[in-house]
Amino acid sequence: MVSKVKNQHFVPQSYLKRFSINEQLFVYDKIINKTPYKTNIRNVAAESYFYDIPEDIFNQTKDQFPPEYQDIEFIEKEFSKLEREFNSLLNNLCIKYFLSTDPYFKKALSNEDRQVLSIHLIIQDLRTRDSRRQVSEMKKAIAQMIFDLEMYSEDKNYMPGEFFVELDPAHAVIDQLSFLFDPKKLIEFASVLNSHIWFVGVNLTDDPFYTSDAPLVKRAHLPEDFMSYSGLASRGIELAFPISDKLIITLCERSYHKAVEPIENLFFPIYEPGVIKYYNSMQIIGCERQIYCSQNKFTLVDEYKKKDASALREKDYSVQVKGGPFGGKQIKRKKQ
Repeated sequence: MVSKVKNQHFVPQSYLKRFSINEQLFVYDKIINKTPYKTNIRNVAAESYFYDIPEDIFNQTKDQFPPEYQDIEFIEKEFSKLEREFNSLLNNLCIKYFLSTDPYFKKALSNEDRQVLSIHLIIQDLRTRDSRRQVSEMKKAIAQMIFDLEMYSEDKNYMPGEFFVELDPAHAVIDQLSFLFDPKKLIEFASVLNSHIWFVGVNLTDDPFYTSDAPLVKRAHLPEDFMSYSGLASRGIELAFPISDKLIITLCERSYHKAVEPIENLFFPIYEPGVIKYYNSMQIIGCERQIYCSQNKFTLVDEYKKKDASALREKDYSVQVKGGPFGGKQIKRKKQ
């Protein structure tokens, strides 16, 4: 079967358009680490045949699905439908702000808005290349742990990681889609998002919001000495999703961020450039590799180059597994 859509976006062009001028945006690539460049939105956050199911797997399973899904590119086509609804929701939010003469501290989001947006935010988060790499590394770590346990049961002198398990990279899309098209998981994750405090920040400074190739970003506000506080439901977690270079949805875990409850669901004006830097730093740290901006304003990236260059290095997707028969030592999957 011949594939028809080669350049498949994991961040929709309809979304990226809000961070562009005439569909042109500026890109800073952390891996290339060179001067920012200008390009069309069709050239970023995309990969050739990204959602195409491997042909051998597709041929073995296609008869189990309705006729409309018996297409190697049905995932890409399903996303096109979802993108239209997501774009409409974000457009309505933008229109609500721009058509209001005095929007500040007025209602931005209804309960229905939040419920539907929660689903779309989770889908957007799970569909990226960043998410695929995380899922793949987690699966490798689990396979490695099982292999290590089996080897240790046969030879007590075996050390974890002495041999590495390698998985077929062609199956990474299947692992990712197992999350994306599991209604139970989507509803569970969306319910967590909807339980947080939401508000819409309005950028009233001269510095635009950044977005990236993984635009739903997180910041843990509690130290991670013995457990992770970076999960969607973790106490203290904060999430941010820029809508445009002027608007951003912020979600804050309710018990830790109780102080922001008075502005829940409202448009909140941001006058301080430092707050914009705060949100843009979340994109710099949280992206897989590319940061996008409507203007060539990457002074914050330059600051990171001088003060914390580690934030501009390739993202580490290694996974740590604790415990087992190895004295509670950490077993770390080495980055391949």
